[in-house]
Parts: sequence; C-alpha cells; structure tokens
Amino acid sequence: RPLAAARPRLAKLAGQWPGAVADVEAQLADLFRPGFILATPFDRLAQYPRYAKALDYRLERLPAQPGKDEQARAQLETLRAPLDALLVERPNVRLMSEEIMTYSEMLEEFRVSLFAQQLGTSRPVSAKRLARQWQ
Repeated sequence: RPLAAARPRLAKLAGQWPGAVADVEAQLADLFRPGFILATPFDRLAQYPRYAKALDYRLERLPAQPGKDEQARAQLETLRAPLDALLVERPNVRLMSEEIMTYSEMLEEFRVSLFAQQLGTSRPVSAKRLARQWQ
C-alpha cells in the first residue's frame, strides 16, 4: 500500500512542499532505477518494504511537521551530494564498488532513522558514520 499511495499523495503535497516532494521523487527514482532488481543485493531488496513504510510515514507527517522535514532533508542533501556528484561522472559505480553500495544503503537507513525512527534500522547509522564511510 505505501508505494501505491505515494504518487497521488505526492501530487497533493507538491504545491505546498515542493522540496520534500522532489526529495521523495528522487529517492524513488534511485531505489527503482532501471535494472535495480538485478543490481541490488537480495538482502537490500528485502529492506524495500520498510523503506516504503518510512516514506509513507514521512508523507503522512509532512503537513504537521514541515520544519522538521526540511531540517532532515537538508542533512540528507549534505550527505547525498558527494554520491550524486560521483554518480554523474560514473553512473554504474555502485555496481563496481562495495564501499559506494554500502554508502547508498547507509543513506537509505539514515532516511528511515530521520523520518520513521520507530521502524528501526538494519544497521547503526548516523551522519558521523556516513561521513566516515565516505572517506
């Protein structure tokens, strides 16, 4: 249900919270990029339902807590920027680098910790741990 409901909900929220909606759309595009089924390890695919629930919680709470969402999004954007820059230069780098794949996974877990903490994460994750992983 969460992913099926996401598109109409995003359309309703887009006018008032375009930044949050753009972030969710970018997240969905990244998670479900062409070839993701073959390129994503099974243990990570098994986490997708939890990622979908976290996304649903985020959209549900957005109208009541837009400032909190904006702060979390800013934190994510800072941590996501180096990966985005690398993916522009080398789009398939995740397939070739276990460290980059791990960083991508940690970013998704960090999203869960920011927007749906009650769901828990599959590994310990924080901004500090992400910064260490990137080095």
